[in-house]
Amino acid sequence: MNWASRFLAVSALVISLCASVGLASAADDRDFQIQNTGTTPVFHLYVSRTSAAEWGNDILGATGTIEAGAAVNIVFKNPSDECIYDVQAVYEDGSAWEAVGLDLCTITVVTVNDKDITWQ
Repeated sequence: MNWASRFLAVSALVISLCASVGLASAADDRDFQIQNTGTTPVFHLYVSRTSAAEWGNDILGATGTIEAGAAVNIVFKNPSDECIYDVQAVYEDGSAWEAVGLDLCTITVVTVNDKDITWQ
């Protein structure tokens, strides 16, 4: 095998390894989209590790809402190997729906409506 052939073979191997690593890291991504398919805006949204004792901060902030028919991308900023989370959506009247034990490493969309929370 000449030098050029060896270079091409090594390059192909490196490219395929990089592609495999990229796919593996994408599978661990906890980011997801939350869709409000209901008729009422979501005023507060909490996403906490299932192992946490409390909900933590409202990730929509003081003025954020998810309007009926809208979607919001949730992006995790803290690296973690933990995948199992609970999600709570709270409406203006204080009513709330919860989903517990969601594997956000495999779930890409969480849907809230006026009756429940589903995921895919």
